[in-house]
Amino acid sequence: MKKLIISVITLIALISAAQAALQTPAKTIELTPGDQAISFISEGEIIGVDSYYPPCPPQALCQPASLIRVVVTLNSCVNKLGPVTHTTFWDERLQKYRLIVSASEVYNKMAASVRCFAPQKETLNFLASPFIMQNDIELTMMR
Repeated sequence: MKKLIISVITLIALISAAQAALQTPAKTIELTPGDQAISFISEGEIIGVDSYYPPCPPQALCQPASLIRVVVTLNSCVNKLGPVTHTTFWDERLQKYRLIVSASEVYNKMAASVRCFAPQKETLNFLASPFIMQNDIELTMMR
């Protein structure tokens, strides 16, 4: 019984650590001198969906998940990604999984004078139900 309890606690800790490493949880950011505005990112694109198998302790059964990768483009190479939150659920009406993402961008005043060679892209990772195909996901960026 004692081994079972220890295994369950270890399993919960490993799954929590795996989700924390892969998800992009809402976070606080420190504003730096020159940061002058925050706005929502209104466009994103799903670039891939992979199966993810979390680390699992011996003699335990861990549930796989789908790792959804979304790329967003910032408006300048001197801007930075702000807090990101998300939710996923099955939408009966669309017959698809809905991934709703709220992401923000922190504008720096140097963006007005700096010219970038290429737009800065950030990749966001989200965990969802296992065995989802990319064409079964509807991405919505909240504003």
